[in-house]
Amino acid sequence: MIRTGRAYRQSLSNRDILLDGTRVDDVTVDPILGPLVDARARLYDLQHEDASRDILTVTRNGETCAIAARLPVSQADWWAKRRAVDLGLDIRGAVHLPSPVEGMGQIWSLHDAAPMLADLAPEFAENVQTQIARALDQDMFVITATPTTTPPAPHVLRETDAGIVIGGECLAPAAAIANRIAIWGDTSFICDLDRPGLAFRCRLDQARSLIDETRLVFDDVLVPWENVLSHRDPDAARLMADSLPRYAGFGFLQRLLRVADLMIGTVLQSGRDMQDDLLGLALWREGIHAHLTAAVALGQKSPAGLMMPNQSLLHAGRALALSRLTGALPADMSDHPELLAFAQGLTGKDAPEIDMDHGAFAAFLRSFDWDSPVAIAERIAQLDTHVERDLALV
Repeated sequence: MIRTGRAYRQSLSNRDILLDGTRVDDVTVDPILGPLVDARARLYDLQHEDASRDILTVTRNGETCAIAARLPVSQADWWAKRRAVDLGLDIRGAVHLPSPVEGMGQIWSLHDAAPMLADLAPEFAENVQTQIARALDQDMFVITATPTTTPPAPHVLRETDAGIVIGGECLAPAAAIANRIAIWGDTSFICDLDRPGLAFRCRLDQARSLIDETRLVFDDVLVPWENVLSHRDPDAARLMADSLPRYAGFGFLQRLLRVADLMIGTVLQSGRDMQDDLLGLALWREGIHAHLTAAVALGQKSPAGLMMPNQSLLHAGRALALSRLTGALPADMSDHPELLAFAQGLTGKDAPEIDMDHGAFAAFLRSFDWDSPVAIAERIAQLDTHVERDLALV
């Protein structure tokens, strides 16, 4: 099924939201959060319009579903998803929100891991399949928590017959206007964001034009057992940590490509002589575009038979985009503080700091073809002994 913008707006009522300490009574009309709701609602409505329906939807089992939600089994699926995300990013304000591919990517990772999760925790195998089916069918705005070193992270306070009771907090971009969040750890679960006990604490950036940070606070929040994917299981947590970076990074990298386009357009419209800035921006933009395109063209089959973007190229593109983001910014963006604040924020809030300990870059180290360079060096340099390498990081 596909939702309407109206149904999405109605799903956001009765939330405990503070924005810089001021209560938000109706998120749909708030001056800061309201335009973000408008952007997501517009995407839902576009799925029903003749001019965009074929780009944004697909028929599955006789039902019309969002194309972003469909399991990717071929390169053609990824080209279709890229077209759909591009159309969504044309909506004013959409670049500030996780794309549907970013949210659904974690569900595809869960699909990949499902057979092994069933071996590790058979009591939750049915839950895993139910949550995958629900995500594919219900067209919800799904997000994931951002890793944080600030305690206390979401954790189980106690177990009841009805489910687990969660306390703690996490960083969760767009949580105030999303429908569901996936929390991954020793206990992994999916939480509906209309549950009693949830509080959304949002903070504005220095320009006071964008949300700089959203903390999602769990105060005795009951998560039904059917939403629990694993429980007190470090092995399952490691399995999911390995699987999660496979897909969601593609949507994030596509958003960064749109940020690059916005910056180039902003500089050109300014009428200033900023040739050096334009050169740097254009090179940065084309580097992102090349990695996105090559990641699909050289896609790989996942353990469960899905089509993954080429993992080495995807994670390398993400590293390239983020490492050069600040350096690619024009020297004078004072006339466009909102765009500047958003671009700078991408390095810290939507995307964790570039660190080889982070899951995405651990995934890169695992996915990179280390053997081919060694073989080339041995063959061309005529090395007598095999080159030993430290795989502790891989």
